[in-house]
Amino acid sequence: MIPPAPRNDGLLGLLAAHGLSMLGTCMSFLAIPWFVLAATGSATTTGLVTCAEMLPYVLVQGLGGPLAGVLLAVSSAPGVLAVTAAAFLLSALFMGGIVRPTLPVPETTERAQDGVSYAAHLAEGIAFIRRDRLLLGIVGMVAATNLLDQAYAAVLLPSWVRRELGSPLALGVITGFFGIGAVAGNALMAWLAPRLPRRLPFALCCLLCGPPRFLVLALAFRQSPVLAAALLCGLGAGGINPVLGAVEYQRIPARLQARVLGTLNALAWAGIPFGGLFGGGLADGFGLRPVLFACGALYLLAALAPFLFPAWRGMEREAPEARQMNRFTSEPPAASM
Repeated sequence: MIPPAPRNDGLLGLLAAHGLSMLGTCMSFLAIPWFVLAATGSATTTGLVTCAEMLPYVLVQGLGGPLAGVLLAVSSAPGVLAVTAAAFLLSALFMGGIVRPTLPVPETTERAQDGVSYAAHLAEGIAFIRRDRLLLGIVGMVAATNLLDQAYAAVLLPSWVRRELGSPLALGVITGFFGIGAVAGNALMAWLAPRLPRRLPFALCCLLCGPPRFLVLALAFRQSPVLAAALLCGLGAGGINPVLGAVEYQRIPARLQARVLGTLNALAWAGIPFGGLFGGGLADGFGLRPVLFACGALYLLAALAPFLFPAWRGMEREAPEARQMNRFTSEPPAASM
């Protein structure tokens, strides 16, 4: 007799909760800057409000952006925020009522250690990153581009849309085009990555993702070129994380992955809370278009790092530098019985 297939209620509940949570986050990401801009007309104030936001890049941007734009057009920013709060509440209900921890922790992953403080784990993660020139380069580049991305999304793009188009729906559509491109780029790179070298595709995706968004926005007075640039840049953005994830898991020993990856993410996201403040303050001080040109140039400089510095050659599979790093940091072999 064939046993019944196991139920996947926990997994489905987790996916549903995650989707609802990310949908709410994406909607608030558009509604809050638009609300502040409409209320104050100040890019600097908008930057201050968004300074505390730590927003991840998520696949549901392709859905959350146009949902947010439509609701802003037919309702108001406070109304969208109310829907956002309801989405977070539903996510919490899914997590509490459906998701149950059932899988054991694999032996190869890091377990909590009695008597070892969080600060000690953090220090060990930082020490590992300091010894690895490629990981240092990744942290520096991603921290810089994250700050610029946040400036663009939280302040510069909403300011341009409000001045040139005057419609929150347009803001949602532009964001949605970028999200659709990111989903397609992520799927394409996940399929192609095992067949390609890593450094060159990653570097080209970075060049495609960032500078065109700023430069097209600085030159455009209509929506159509901005939509085309958003879709194209989304394709580039979607191809970045699959390569980064493969490189990081290759270079970091299994026992250190939790603390090192957590430290990497914290350092790489350190500039995000200040991105809106950075973009808003400059826009109010020097004007929107000059700041767009300047941010595009800064993004270009950051994206050129994989072409210019030898340490980035360590991205390739089984790079000698990565093998040497893992040999010095991995656990000693167990004694034979």
